[in-house]
Amino acid sequence: MTFPFRLSAAIALLGLVPGLSAAQSGQITGNLDGMPLGFSVSDGVGGMPGLLFEPHTGQGYAELGVMAAALEQTADGIAGVMIFIDFETEEDLSTQALTPDMAQFAEVMVVETWDSAAEMPERVWLAEMDRFALFEINEISLEGDTGQLAGRITSRRFCLHDMTGGEPVAIRRDGAMICKPGAVHFALASDAAATPPAPEPLQMEVMGRITGMVGYDSYEWITILPAGGAPTVTLDRSSGSDLLTLQAHYPASADFMRADVLSVTIAGDTATGEIPNEGSLPVELAFFTGEPGVYYSAQDGEGEMMADYINFYEEDGKGEIAMTLEGRICRVENAALVADDCKAFEARVATELVLAEGN
Repeated sequence: MTFPFRLSAAIALLGLVPGLSAAQSGQITGNLDGMPLGFSVSDGVGGMPGLLFEPHTGQGYAELGVMAAALEQTADGIAGVMIFIDFETEEDLSTQALTPDMAQFAEVMVVETWDSAAEMPERVWLAEMDRFALFEINEISLEGDTGQLAGRITSRRFCLHDMTGGEPVAIRRDGAMICKPGAVHFALASDAAATPPAPEPLQMEVMGRITGMVGYDSYEWITILPAGGAPTVTLDRSSGSDLLTLQAHYPASADFMRADVLSVTIAGDTATGEIPNEGSLPVELAFFTGEPGVYYSAQDGEGEMMADYINFYEEDGKGEIAMTLEGRICRVENAALVADDCKAFEARVATELVLAEGN
């Protein structure tokens, strides 16, 4: 077998690899640019084995290819996610425990279009290991050609590829690759191995987007309306003065609800109490990194933030706001300002909003 363990290689192995009949279970969950992903390992959909552990031994080295296909048949074709990971070691796999640092290659494919009659998907959103923001394996074991594997992968760049020729070819628009941020959690097991389930995907509606820079790092956050929950952009007018609160989440975050979260609060003009359609107003802004007790603030130290309004309106309980944010945010740890750790911040906001309950 030739590594890396790509989709074309996996298809070539069908019917040739022992162990495909072993009991399989597992889930791949997460999101792609806010679109929830939630699929179970399913043997045979698209002609793919649901889960495959393929060891390969050579002189002075050993390799293990893992492929997981969490696919489902829909009225529009085949939907789902596939993960490919290759491990490599200089010792015999039968005598050495696998560790995450042995991973030499990994990629994630989220199906965009796949006709049920086709051997290959037509288009996939592909993330590769050299562009991962996080690659974490928190459970791994192997016995023969069966095993269990659990972890998570996040990437700023799930990029659209054409697979009709058997190998992924990047699709470009105006010369640039078309990419989205995303994250997947996987919990996979074959035979009698018992792997805990992956987290349930968060069902949500995307209300809007915020694109910006924190220092030299780029982000594209989304504002959301979780199923059964409250919108993350609300306008409160109950006190006679406008108060806009906005919370935005980063799809490629390792912890979508708590890490890389942006929080913005805007109070109405002091003279009128209203948020104007033009001009500038000071803004309260915080960026939560996900580290316990750590965030960056525009209200502390040398921090400051201003909003310039492009458009703002509310009517019948719903509205929109478009604005630019620019300023400086400074690091706070356990309620204490960290000296000499401030970053430039800039962002462009375009999102729907909802009038807060009780207004």
